[in-house]
Amino acid sequence: MPTRSVGRPLALILPLLLAGPGCPTGDDDDVSDDDAPAFIQSVQVDVSDVIGTVVTLSWATEEPTAGRVEFGVDGSLDRQVVDPADIATDHQVTLLGLTADTEVDYRIVALDDDTPLGSLDGTFTTGPLPPELSGELIQHHVPDPDAITGGHFAVSLFSEVSVPVILDERGNPVWWHLDETPHEVITTVRLSRDRSSVYYNAFRLFDEDNEVEDERIIRVSLDGREVQRISAVGHTHDFVELADGSIGYITADGLDVDGLNIRGDRIVEWRPDGTEEEIWSVWDDLEYDPDLDPPAGTGYTHANALDLDENEDAYFLSLRSQDCVLKIDRAAGELEWVLGGPYSTVQIVGTDPHSDQHQFHVYDDRVLIFDNGDVSRYASRAVEYTLDLEQRRAELAWEHFDHPPVYIISGGDVTRLPGGTTLVTWSSAGMLDEVDETGHVLWRLYTRVGYGFGFTEWIEDIDRR
Repeated sequence: MPTRSVGRPLALILPLLLAGPGCPTGDDDDVSDDDAPAFIQSVQVDVSDVIGTVVTLSWATEEPTAGRVEFGVDGSLDRQVVDPADIATDHQVTLLGLTADTEVDYRIVALDDDTPLGSLDGTFTTGPLPPELSGELIQHHVPDPDAITGGHFAVSLFSEVSVPVILDERGNPVWWHLDETPHEVITTVRLSRDRSSVYYNAFRLFDEDNEVEDERIIRVSLDGREVQRISAVGHTHDFVELADGSIGYITADGLDVDGLNIRGDRIVEWRPDGTEEEIWSVWDDLEYDPDLDPPAGTGYTHANALDLDENEDAYFLSLRSQDCVLKIDRAAGELEWVLGGPYSTVQIVGTDPHSDQHQFHVYDDRVLIFDNGDVSRYASRAVEYTLDLEQRRAELAWEHFDHPPVYIISGGDVTRLPGGTTLVTWSSAGMLDEVDETGHVLWRLYTRVGYGFGFTEWIEDIDRR
C-alpha cells in the first residue's frame, strides 16, 4: 500500500535642515526656500546605498499636516506619492520607479485635507546600476506607442544566476536585489501588498535524487536594507501573499510506492508567527498511475504556478507533468475541478488541449494559460478558454502564437491587462510582449543572448502607496 512521505520538502544622506522659519542651511542648488512655509522644519533625502534608485524623503512640520511628494525629471513634477502618515508632524515617503544616475526634481507639499498650505522644492541624483545590470542587458521595441498600456514589471532575470528586478516600460531596472549568495533559480517576484517590500523565491533545480535544497522565500525592503529569509523546504516555482501576511507556496510531497519516492506536490501556508499549515496535497485527490509517470527528474505532478482567489477562498494550481490546471477549496482542502490532462473533469473543445503549461490566470468565467506545448507541436502559445462549469466545458476563446512561432520548454506567463490587451512572457526566449486581440505586438522587451525572464507581475501604478 502506498504511503505518503513529505519531501524535504543609501545611505547617502543629504540633510537639508531649516534652522528657522524660511532659513534653510545646505546647498542652495538642492533646496529653494522662496516658498518654504515656516512650519516645514527639516527635510532629509536618503538615497539608498543598496538600491540606488530607491530614495526616501523625510520631513517635519511644526503643526500636524497631511502631505505628499511630487517628483519627476527635466522640471516635470508629473508623479506623486501621498504620505501614508496622514495627519502628523513627522513625515516619510519612499520613491520607487526611478532610473539610475538620474537627477530628480521634487516638491514636498503640506496639506490641510486637499488644500496646499505650502511647499518646498529640491533635487537629488539617484545612484548607479550595479555592474551585473549595466550595459545593454535589456532593449525595447515599441511598434505602436499610442496603444501600449505601460506600467512596471516585477520579474526575474536569469542566466548563470537569477536576479529579481522591477523594470519600467523601457526595460530600465528601477529595483533589484543582489543577494549575498547568488541564486540558481528565481521564478517569481512580487511587490508586497502594502508596497513596502518585494518578495521573491530562490531555489535550486532537482538533483539526481529528485530532491530540492536551499529553498527560500525572501522579503526585501524597498531600500534593500532589510532582508527576511523564510525557509520553505521543498519549495519550487511559485507563491502568493495572503491578506494577513501569510505566504502560500508550492512544495514537495513524496509518496512511497514499493520503496520508491514518487515526487508530488502540496500547498503549504507559512504564517507570520513562523508556523506552517498544509492546505492540500495532490495525493489527497489524485491516484498515482505508473503509466502516467513522466521522465525521471521532472516529478509526477511538477506543480509550477499558483494563484489565489480571495473572494472564493480558493487556490488554483498548475501541474505541468499532468497537463492540468485545478481549483482547490482553501478552507476545506477539497479539489473542485481539473482542466486538462488525464485527470480532467472539464471537457476542452475547439482546440487541442494545452500541455506542459506554466503560468496561468483565472478571470471569472475565463482561463488564460501559457501553453508551452510539447515537441510534437514545437510552438508555444497563449490560450484563453471560456469556462462553463455547469456543463463542465471549456471552449477556445482566443489564442496567440508568435510569428514566426517560438517554442520554449520552461517558464512562460500570460496576463490580461485592463484595456483588453495581453502581456505574454516568453521566458527562456527572453521576450516580454504586449499584444492586442489580433496578436499584433504593440510593445516588446528582449534580453541579450544568454538571458531570460521568469514569471511577470504587472504593476499598474508603482507610485500608489
